[in-house]
Amino acid sequence: MSITISATDPRVQYTASGGQTAFSVPFEFFADADLVVIKTSGGTDTTLSLASSPSSAAQYSVTGAGASGGGNITLGGGATVNDKYTIFRNLSISRSTDFPTSGTFPIETLNTELDKLVAMIQQKGVDIKLSPRASSSSSTAYNLIFPELVANKVLSVNSSGNAIEFSQSITDVQAVAAIASDVSAVAAIASDVAAVENIASDVSTVAADASDIGAVAGKATEIGRLGNNEIGLRPLLGAKKPYGTYRDLFNNPVPDVLGPSASQLANIGDIAWTWGTGKYNHHTARNVRRLLPFQNVWFLDSLFDEIEQKGLR
Repeated sequence: MSITISATDPRVQYTASGGQTAFSVPFEFFADADLVVIKTSGGTDTTLSLASSPSSAAQYSVTGAGASGGGNITLGGGATVNDKYTIFRNLSISRSTDFPTSGTFPIETLNTELDKLVAMIQQKGVDIKLSPRASSSSSTAYNLIFPELVANKVLSVNSSGNAIEFSQSITDVQAVAAIASDVSAVAAIASDVAAVENIASDVSTVAADASDIGAVAGKATEIGRLGNNEIGLRPLLGAKKPYGTYRDLFNNPVPDVLGPSASQLANIGDIAWTWGTGKYNHHTARNVRRLLPFQNVWFLDSLFDEIEQKGLR
């Protein structure tokens, strides 16, 4: 057998069309059994069977063994659309021929052995390409030694950056994965996080005053009463809401200053002064109403309202 081994990787992949049966093999092989065909469907790999007369899509036949340029495989049934087919050469790494020390030298057998040696080297090249490897210019991964496996640990580079190790717990990684949405949310407000970082000292100051802030929060009811005019000088002295206008305070400040006891005296004085000067009006009527007992008895309300609205005549 005399063939030429081309500089072609002994591995090829196809994505099948619906009903496809024939697939090209673009590299050399020495026997039908040198080829391996794997179908991948739905993430599951299935190694197909070699048969001289295949009867289903799970079997295949081969043509082109021992020929330069490769050959073909043919399925015994149509492929399913989008199934993936991987075809590669898998020679046994061995020497099958021993040359005699004397007599006729078998040149054809030597050629075949040399061809197989090259084919085996190509296979190892494919294996290397399927494995993780460092760049040729790497300064840290050269002569890297893989560590012993450790259960439930993740492979990572050590703190010195010159070796790999199993140190990080897979539990921690899973915990972070479980809050991936939260991590994304924080990433989306990265600028806000940076802004908070820039005022870290202010945040620390507020944190140091947490007890004082809590004390203020505990007085929320009292603070609300301030806004409702429920505490202050005038309610403390006995004045009732509404407290009156600036005009009322200017005309008669006594009730606001001395409280409800002096209020009655102030009302009497106001009535006497307005009556004596003839300047009585609805304010005078209101003061008269305030001096009367039972002024808020319901059947007298309308009468007092009318007098107060029209004023004393």
